[in-house]
Amino acid sequence: MLKQWCKRQAGNKRNYAGIARRYFFLCCTKDRDVEFFWRTYTPNRDGVRLELSVDYLLSEFAFLKGASIRYEKRNDISRLIRNIEASDVAISKYFYTKRHAFRTEYEYRFHLIRSDNEDDTFDLAIDPRKLIKRVVFDPRMSKEVFELHKKFIHAEIPSTKIYRSNLLDPEGTFEQEDEYDPSSELSS
Repeated sequence: MLKQWCKRQAGNKRNYAGIARRYFFLCCTKDRDVEFFWRTYTPNRDGVRLELSVDYLLSEFAFLKGASIRYEKRNDISRLIRNIEASDVAISKYFYTKRHAFRTEYEYRFHLIRSDNEDDTFDLAIDPRKLIKRVVFDPRMSKEVFELHKKFIHAEIPSTKIYRSNLLDPEGTFEQEDEYDPSSELSS
């Protein structure tokens, strides 16, 4: 959709590549464990879900902005694209809108807008012990492979909670997840 918008803005000096280089997004979900995500994003059964501390992100990186995605009908999105102005505020609004068909994702995004003259890379000093609250592995992953990953992560970040999702395990034979406070964490 961004490419379509840029084509319509032919008289504007901004182009798709230029806009894409200036914007950084971290896309998360407010939902904890969704079979659709595991199946779609990790077809090889080797996926990992990180639950992040929103408090840490917002306190350490005040320049990050975030908001929930608005889910709109296709016609409303087309109208938004036609009427959008070439400004960072308008473009940011566009990036927080998705088609209604994706509403079950419960997506939340953080974004960072860089100036035109900045390098293509940037550094963030992140403390993974404070950022990562929980690591959850694909429910289809073998127990043996999960145990290897768990051992490695515990050696690097001892305080992190590590689980294999029990979403598809009707008997609950794998580790159960503890209580969850959705207001303080997002999954990426």
